[in-house]
Amino acid sequence: MNFIFPTAFAQEAAGQPSMTYNLVLFGGMFVLFYLILWRPQSKRAKEHKDLISSVSKGDEIMTSGGLMGKVSNVNDDY
Repeated sequence: MNFIFPTAFAQEAAGQPSMTYNLVLFGGMFVLFYLILWRPQSKRAKEHKDLISSVSKGDEIMTSGGLMGKVSNVNDDY
């Protein structure tokens, strides 16, 4: 007889979250992904492009490896 009582007092299963909740959650994750990854990367790419385009003949530069040099020729093959 003890097997009847647990099923008699059992709670109903929780319902599924609404579709709106799922869309809001997905949209929030997309916004965070954009703000954390895409935006800073595109900003760095733009800064790099501007830096490369501003290099001219005679400029003194230092590479990321620490080598110093003077620009003798500039072309678009990089």
